[in-house]
Amino acid sequence: MPSSIPGSDYERKLAHNVATFGWQCTSVEPAEGDPSPIRFSYTIGLHSTYGQPEFIIFGLPREAAHNILDIIAKRFASGEAIDTTRPSSDLVNDYECIFVPVPREQYSEYLVSAIWWEQNADFPAVQIVWPSKSGVFPWHPGAHHEFKKLQPVLGEYHADL
Repeated sequence: MPSSIPGSDYERKLAHNVATFGWQCTSVEPAEGDPSPIRFSYTIGLHSTYGQPEFIIFGLPREAAHNILDIIAKRFASGEAIDTTRPSSDLVNDYECIFVPVPREQYSEYLVSAIWWEQNADFPAVQIVWPSKSGVFPWHPGAHHEFKKLQPVLGEYHADL
């Protein structure tokens, strides 16, 4: 998809993975000593390969996030769609996740490789928001401050969940 030739090892690996698997998961971990606990993983290639949005998820270890994003990618690869306007209990065992559209102004902070791959910011992106063990989402009044910090919600969610 990129019009430029991949220059770094990372870009070559990304191009290989999208060509081979249809997508790639990129995970961003806080640097050692970084006071910010924010970690996130996101897809690259779902839009160019399947015409679907890219997805981002916060606060989970790399492997867990990859497994969730892989469920989505496999659905798209099999021709299934995902209704991102409704909660889904198919991604995390025993928990209902909610999809929140990511505002374009957030792309440059969180979806850098997807922007490079798409050669612009003109693609849809959706955040997967998961609840606490007690079923509380970050926007609920009872959500703990640490849980909200772990999983910032990039867009707005307007339902009564």
